[in-house]
Amino acid sequence: MTIKYDRNNNNGMPNKKGYKFLDTIEEVLMQDLKDIDGFLNIGRQAAKGERDIYFACKDFRKRSKVLFKI
Repeated sequence: MTIKYDRNNNNGMPNKKGYKFLDTIEEVLMQDLKDIDGFLNIGRQAAKGERDIYFACKDFRKRSKVLFKI
């Protein structure tokens, strides 16, 4: 999942409010995509106005539905 944010005035990184918002989105993802159900959060990266969240999963359909909902 890639989330774009305003990278101006912060060297390409989100500001404090932006970080909190991005963390909230990731927490919601973790609640819906549990590792016990075959979804493994393998990492994240924030740079150049984008935050990427990486999941390995058995069922891409549920992941797609959850991402669309969010």
